[in-house]
Amino acid sequence: MGTLKASYSSSVELESWIKFNHINELEITGNGKFDGQGASTWACMPNCKATSSCTIYRPISIKLNYVTNSSVQGVSSIDSKMFHFHVNNCENVAFNNVTISAPEDSPNTYGIHIARSNTIKISSMQIGTGDECISIGPGSTNIKISGIACGPGHGISIGSLGNTLKK
Repeated sequence: MGTLKASYSSSVELESWIKFNHINELEITGNGKFDGQGASTWACMPNCKATSSCTIYRPISIKLNYVTNSSVQGVSSIDSKMFHFHVNNCENVAFNNVTISAPEDSPNTYGIHIARSNTIKISSMQIGTGDECISIGPGSTNIKISGIACGPGHGISIGSLGNTLKK
């Protein structure tokens, strides 16, 4: 019911702030907020890309990795440093009535990124980000999206679908 805040620091080297790994029947529910405190990194991004000594780390807020038969409902994710949710190698996961928000000028703050996952349902959500609201990456099948209000953001994208195929 409260607000869980990520470290404001951009010097903590993490792939993700919160990671659920190899879990069956995970339920993330309630009306609380996950605050990624992304503003600490957004302004630095253009300069960081130009230097090889960049020490700005941008963790994903919540990563679901090998999660099955699970749901995320009613929570909010705000101001992620990078992706709000990354769904990777998951099966049968439902997102319902989740709010995702970051300013329009926040770089790479995807709402939900899906990769190598099957049977993902996303419904009744408000998503506003500085990049894609939802992106579907390689190896993803049976993705159902309905009742999404997207903006600001670049909408729903499907990309790199053949990226993992050998030629």
